[in-house]
Amino acid sequence: MTLHLLQQPESLTRAAALIAESDSVVFMHEKLLLANDVQLPTAANYFALNPVNTDALPSHIKAIDYPELVSLTSQHAHCLSW
Repeated sequence: MTLHLLQQPESLTRAAALIAESDSVVFMHEKLLLANDVQLPTAANYFALNPVNTDALPSHIKAIDYPELVSLTSQHAHCLSW
């Protein structure tokens, strides 16, 4: 299991090719959620770090805060920052 920290919109396509269904993905910035032209694996676990409007999040993305991010990093053997 790998934790992917997505920070840059231009990295979404490269990251999508390496995200496995057992991985977790954290959108570090809300603007990444707007990039809907990239197909990401449907079975992966998705999180958004401190989103401003949690009501606008898609149902498959869970809002998390920094303590939850720390917990996620400790649960994964590998962490990739994109």
